[in-house]
Amino acid sequence: MGELMSLQGKLRIERMCRLAGVSRAGFYRWRQERRPVAADMEVRAEMQKIFTEHKRRYGYRRVSAGSQHEPAREPL
Repeated sequence: MGELMSLQGKLRIERMCRLAGVSRAGFYRWRQERRPVAADMEVRAEMQKIFTEHKRRYGYRRVSAGSQHEPAREPL
C-alpha cells in the first residue's frame, strides 16, 4: 500500500484502490490507523517507562494503576 501512496496526487483514490485490490473504506481505515495521536504516544511512553522500571514484571493492571492518566472509558 505504501508504494501506491507515492502515486497519490497522480491517480484518483478509486483507481489506486482498484490497483491495490482494496476497498476505499479499507484504504481510509488504513490511512487513519497510521497517524498516532500525540497524547496516545505520551500515555504509551509513560506505561512503557513504568513497565521497564519494575523489571518487566508488572502486568497491565499494575501499569494502569501506576499511570497518571485516566483510562479511556467506552460509552454505554
